[in-house]
Amino acid sequence: MAVDVTVLRVFTDPAGNFGNPLGVVDANAVPPGARQQLATRLGYSETVFIEPPEPGATTTSAHI
Repeated sequence: MAVDVTVLRVFTDPAGNFGNPLGVVDANAVPPGARQQLATRLGYSETVFIEPPEPGATTTSAHI
């Protein structure tokens, strides 16, 4: 299964150094039962699965 993962660096210093990688994944691309396995394979300190908002919505949901 090919899944796009956006990696953000969080908890960096003011210059953007150090920090931890955070994986961000479209929740619709990964079935709920496979999310823990994907997070483990990524090996990041944190991985979140985001449900993109519906058109016109002002909020979104995250599964952490």
